Amino acid sequence: MSNPFAYITHQARRVCISVDAWLSPRSAGLARVVVIIAMLLAVWLAFVQGIALRRFTYDATTQVRFRGDVKRGWSYGRQAYLFGYIDVYDRALAHEAKHDTTLHFNYGPYRLLAMTGWAAINANDGNPDTDGDEWQEPHAFTAPALRLNTGMELLSALGVFLLVRLWIVRKKANRDDDGDGPLHTPACCAWLRQACKPFTGVGLGLVAAAIVWFNPASMLNAHGWPLWDIWIIPFFIWALLLVSYDRWMLAGALIALGAMFKGQQLIPAAWFIL
Repeated sequence: MSNPFAYITHQARRVCISVDAWLSPRSAGLARVVVIIAMLLAVWLAFVQGIALRRFTYDATTQVRFRGDVKRGWSYGRQAYLFGYIDVYDRALAHEAKHDTTLHFNYGPYRLLAMTGWAAINANDGNPDTDGDEWQEPHAFTAPALRLNTGMELLSALGVFLLVRLWIVRKKANRDDDGDGPLHTPACCAWLRQACKPFTGVGLGLVAAAIVWFNPASMLNAHGWPLWDIWIIPFFIWALLLVSYDRWMLAGALIALGAMFKGQQLIPAAWFIL
C-alpha cells in the first residue's frame, strides 16, 4: 500500500459514518439529558463548596477583621430597629447642626434598611446573646448580613452566566455558517452536533459564573472583613445584561437602585453614558 496514513484515515471515517448511522435521534436526546445532569451536579457542588468556603473565610480571618465598620453597621441598624428608620437620619442631622461638624453618615436608604433587617432578625431569633447594643464576633451574630452578601454574590454569578451566554449565542447567530457547535466534531457526527446545539454558550457561561462565585477578592471582602462592597456588583452586571437587550431605561433604574445600597455604584455609571 503506497499511503498507509490515507488508508487508515479512510477506514476511520468509514467506522465513524457507520456509528453515526447506527445512532438514532434518541441518542442525541440521551446525550442532552446526561449533559444537563452533569451540569446540575457541577452547579450544586460549586454552590455547596462555595458556601462552606465562605464560612471558612469568616472563621480564618479574625486577625484582619474590619471591626470598626461592622460595629457601625450593627449600631446604625440597631438604632433604626429600636427608634425608627427615619430617626437615624434625623439624629445625624441634629448632631451635625448642634456640633457644627460633619458626622460622615454615609448610609444610603437601602443600606440602612439592610442593617435594620440584620438587627431585627437577631432581635427576633430567640437568642439573648444576639440581642444587644454591641456587635459580637461569633459567626451566628453576623450571619444575617453575611447571607445578604452571599445572595449578592449569587446574583452576580447568575448575571455573568446569562451575559456570557447571550454574547456567545449572538456571536454564533451572526456567523454565516452553523459551525460545529461548542465541540468541533467531524462532519459525520450529526447527532453529536445536534445534542450540543441547546448548550451553546452554557459551558463558558458556567466557567465565568464560577470565576465570580469563587472570586477570592469578593470572598475576603464580603466574608473576611466583612464589608458590603459586593452589593455594587450584581446591579452593574444586570444593568449590562439589560443594556444588551437594549433596555436602557431599566438599566438606569437598576443603577439608581444599586446606588441606594452603596453610593459607589455611581462611579462606574459613567460607562453607560460612554
